[in-house]
Amino acid sequence: MAAIQDRISEVRDYLLVRLTDIHEIQAHPDNLSVMQAVLYSSFIDALGATRYGSNVDTRERFTRVIIEHGNWLEAEKICPMHLHRFLDISPGLPKLKQHLASLLDDWRNNQDGMIFLDLAPTKDEIAELWPDNGEKKHYKKTLSHFTYANLLYGMRNGLLHQQYAAKGLSPFPKEQENVHYIFWNKREYDGHLELIYPTQFLANLCDTLLDSVMNDFEAKNEKPWDIGHFPNYLIDGL
Repeated sequence: MAAIQDRISEVRDYLLVRLTDIHEIQAHPDNLSVMQAVLYSSFIDALGATRYGSNVDTRERFTRVIIEHGNWLEAEKICPMHLHRFLDISPGLPKLKQHLASLLDDWRNNQDGMIFLDLAPTKDEIAELWPDNGEKKHYKKTLSHFTYANLLYGMRNGLLHQQYAAKGLSPFPKEQENVHYIFWNKREYDGHLELIYPTQFLANLCDTLLDSVMNDFEAKNEKPWDIGHFPNYLIDGL
């Protein structure tokens, strides 16, 4: 038992050093937040592989580690913006589309132009208007595809492309630590909502995930990784 706990401590210390390096990375201010966001997303991938093994599908282990260990209350809420866009090109659920359109109109009338996820619908709310209470696929997608945890997985490979910003605003506003929507060009014909995962949110999420995952290994007295396999598992996770 002592050997297992020693191994857990060794792996925890190793990963903590890697995460601290990401927190403290130096780069030009124009690039720093995007570079960190890419690395934080990769770190989540690696933690998912650490906890569930490389045989688990990458998307599943990424979203699962967030849901089970991230302490993110909105992780399984539904993004009405992405779901509404999907229904625009995948017709067949008119009542749900109308419901989402009404909700998004309310958001557009928000005077601040910033919407946080406490206003987003839960999966159970939307499931009432989805085939088989949310379980059946509609054009090869289930409701789980539109959760914020899954959308974070989907956007992670596009982070490098987000080095531009409308009106010169930062794509990852440092003053915000929670996931939110921004309404760009609110009073213009091309105004639109954009979902933002701030870099500081990702940093905090990684801190929480590392602590929770390693505590889970300790509680279950399970040994993470084989001796000498740090690089292999990190590469699998990335």
